[in-house]
Amino acid sequence: MAEINVPTGPIETEPYNAIRTAPGESLTAACRTALLRELGGMEAGAWDDELLGWLANQDPSVVATVCSWLRRVRALPPPTAPTVRGGPELDDATEAEYRAEQNDYTPEEQA
Repeated sequence: MAEINVPTGPIETEPYNAIRTAPGESLTAACRTALLRELGGMEAGAWDDELLGWLANQDPSVVATVCSWLRRVRALPPPTAPTVRGGPELDDATEAEYRAEQNDYTPEEQA
C-alpha cells in the first residue's frame, strides 16, 4: 500500500519521499489517490478528470507539493471580497466604461 505523507507547512526542499509505493504498486495511482484525498470529494467533470490524470503522472514531489498547497489553503481563513481594479473610488459610470473597454479586447491583446 502506498505511503502518502503530504507536507503540512511551507516546503523548503523538494519532498522526495512524500509519496512512496511498495514494490509492484503504481506510482501514478498513488499520486492520484493523494490528489483525490486533498480534493476532499469535490465533484469532477471530464476535463477535471483528464487534468487529474495528467497531474498524477508528474513527479511525485510535484504532486506532493500541489497536495500541500491544497491542504494549506483550506486551512486559511475565508478571503475578503476582492477589490475591483481601479479601486472603490470609481463611480458606476466609470466602472461600466472600464468593463466595456475590457470586453472589446481579444485574449491575445489582454496578455
